[in-house]
Amino acid sequence: MWRSPLISLDACLWIVARALLGVFSSVGLAMVVWVVSQLFLRDLSVASGGYFLTQALVIGAPAGVGAVAAWWSPDAPAWMRWAQVALMPLATALGAWLVLEVRGVETYYALFGGSQRIEVVVQGDMLGTLVVAAVVIGNAIGGALHIWRVVRYREL
Repeated sequence: MWRSPLISLDACLWIVARALLGVFSSVGLAMVVWVVSQLFLRDLSVASGGYFLTQALVIGAPAGVGAVAAWWSPDAPAWMRWAQVALMPLATALGAWLVLEVRGVETYYALFGGSQRIEVVVQGDMLGTLVVAAVVIGNAIGGALHIWRVVRYREL
């Protein structure tokens, strides 16, 4: 006896469309907020301990908001929608900061592949790492929750 597939073709197309929307909206929001924040955060010293965390919040939280918007499902239970709104921006910001710290672009003694060079903050490397990490983490969380709902409850 033939059984229907775990995920239908329609659901797969919706997942791909939401993923594309999530990537573009996350990158767009993160970059717009970062550019605007540079007008106000110019005085923040690179030597301060909170610089990388501040940059991760400025980039990660808007990327998380973009992911929430892309993966929003009105059919999901209210607790799941509120959890997405409350936790995804925070998770993307903290996850991006953790990736930046582990990768060790700016740190002299990185956990993985540290270099013995003078500590130099390359803003392009930092920005690229934070944006990619935040977009991937936010859309992975949103996608996992959405796919769970598709498989479990056959929603789109």
